[in-house]
Amino acid sequence: PLCWKYGTRIVDMGNLWNPVVRSALTEEFQRGGYDMILMDMEMPVMDGRTATREIRKVEMDRGWHPTPIIALTAHATREASEESLALGCNTHLTKPIRKQRLLDTIARLGRVNTQ
Repeated sequence: PLCWKYGTRIVDMGNLWNPVVRSALTEEFQRGGYDMILMDMEMPVMDGRTATREIRKVEMDRGWHPTPIIALTAHATREASEESLALGCNTHLTKPIRKQRLLDTIARLGRVNTQ
């Protein structure tokens, strides 16, 4: 998979309904365990808008440097993009996403070597 090639891992937040999974992910985030977040804005259980607000609140409350968040959505309108940025996402990408565009965005926002 693409994530292995670049030394990254993917955490599926779709299991947030499970309290054990949610607790483990929350603890890892609070330890600074994520370099970047690809946020599906239309997730079930907790949507990306709510998750982004909660992440930014924890970061602000603890004085942490913000983790880059890339909003992923099928909504390609200017309003959707503006909403993502207003919520605290660093950028907004629409699905389907071309591999090179995603890699360029990751390279621009993070410290991941995509070469």
